[in-house]
Amino acid sequence: MEYDDSEKAKEVAERTRAFMDEEVLPTEREYLGTNEQIPHSRIEELREEAKER
Repeated sequence: MEYDDSEKAKEVAERTRAFMDEEVLPTEREYLGTNEQIPHSRIEELREEAKER
């Protein structure tokens, strides 16, 4: 039996990938290798932006 994601599922996956590539991963890279954690305020900003997308 073959299974294909619906067009809506494909769209959500693409938007999620784009958000990760454009926002989340650069933020993580910024703090990688430092002794600092990502500020809670930045995490909240990312959450709000994810909801808007």
